[in-house]
Amino acid sequence: MSGTNGTRRSDVVVIGGGLAGMTAAAYAARAGATVTVLEARHSAGGRARSTTDGHGVVLNQGAHALYRHGGGWDVLTGLGIRPRGGRPPTSGMGWTDGELRPFPTSPAGVTAGLFHLDTTPLLAAVVAARTGDLNGRSTQEWIDDHTRNDHTRGLAAGLCRVASYAPPHTLCADAGVRQMRRGLRGVRYLDGGWQQLVDALSLVLDAVGVIRILDAKVTAVDADGSGWSARTADATFASGAVVIAGTGPATAIDVLTGAGLDAPAGWAQEVPAKAAVFDIALRRLPRPRHRFVMGLDQPLYQSTHTPTARLAPEGVEVIHSMRYLSVEEELDAERDRREMEQLLDVSQPGWREELISERYLRNQLVSGGVPTAPLGLRGRQAIAVADHAGLFVAGDWVGSAALLGDAALTSGRAAGLAAAMASTSTSIGSDADAAVRAAMLTS
Repeated sequence: MSGTNGTRRSDVVVIGGGLAGMTAAAYAARAGATVTVLEARHSAGGRARSTTDGHGVVLNQGAHALYRHGGGWDVLTGLGIRPRGGRPPTSGMGWTDGELRPFPTSPAGVTAGLFHLDTTPLLAAVVAARTGDLNGRSTQEWIDDHTRNDHTRGLAAGLCRVASYAPPHTLCADAGVRQMRRGLRGVRYLDGGWQQLVDALSLVLDAVGVIRILDAKVTAVDADGSGWSARTADATFASGAVVIAGTGPATAIDVLTGAGLDAPAGWAQEVPAKAAVFDIALRRLPRPRHRFVMGLDQPLYQSTHTPTARLAPEGVEVIHSMRYLSVEEELDAERDRREMEQLLDVSQPGWREELISERYLRNQLVSGGVPTAPLGLRGRQAIAVADHAGLFVAGDWVGSAALLGDAALTSGRAAGLAAAMASTSTSIGSDADAAVRAAMLTS
């Protein structure tokens, strides 16, 4: 795969070694392309990487759940990967007005005072909603159309935040309601964290001969009429097609403008989703029944991921807490941590005496782009970049089919297949449209 003048060649170059990039590389290689992955960091996986502390506790970069019906599961199984983990319990507690109340599990529970009789119809509307009925509105507007009860509205808004990591007043209804429905259909907490997926994808890449180069930050990509080149500080990598699969649109903008190319105007307008994350490991749970708590009048979440997933030595409990951040509010790390600790004081009183380890991430990126009204999912960036034949993008901000990790995986598959087809065209880009259509049919 070497060329002249120090240029290294392959059919496809993938920029970024996270979930989207690894998936794109795997599917491109399985389609017959030679593939090189360039990763700026010293390890692969991006935000899917997990860390293990000195106590043997595995922590993701914030609370992660794999949706059983979100699209990503099928992408992984298509590569022979069978995710291992358990389904968390559906029961939980709502925190509102400074008190914990159980979610209703029967009609009697609905009428017990916390929730309203329209809770069940609203959840039924989530399940039955049709795409055409959701366009042009925010998720919050859709919720308001279905209930006027504050507690029921809080429940629906909380479900939206938990499923999407996005504020319901920002997230478009077509994405928010779909994601709530996927959440109600079930998720999995993964054994060993999401590092399980990173390790499994790494084995796939090794098996199909993908070359991976770490500590290789791409400064620019450029087209010369016969193909593409990606430049790092140490080398130039030439290819027939490129997939940019960084952490968000900012990466794609940087590598395009680094060579003087124009990035689509909409990329700079993408709204990211962020959260403050507080993760702890406890010797035991003071209140074992309080394994899942969702803020109904505050943007808070708390879930004990053990023992549903194997993340720690036997008996040790791992709790993920999050405060969902809004782009409108000023970042206040002390406030965010204080609110999460206050919720722990209520749900797990005495938790500090049981504390083994803790980690606080004050401003964690959880999604590179949130689809907003009025365009919604149909306005999201497609995998093919307009006016740049042979250039594709993948990530959790790409594609109209999914959000979060599911979007990274499905867009990665589609971009990898399209890049493989475009790179082997007799004239670069001549088959790009057909490649995109074929790839998207499988996503």
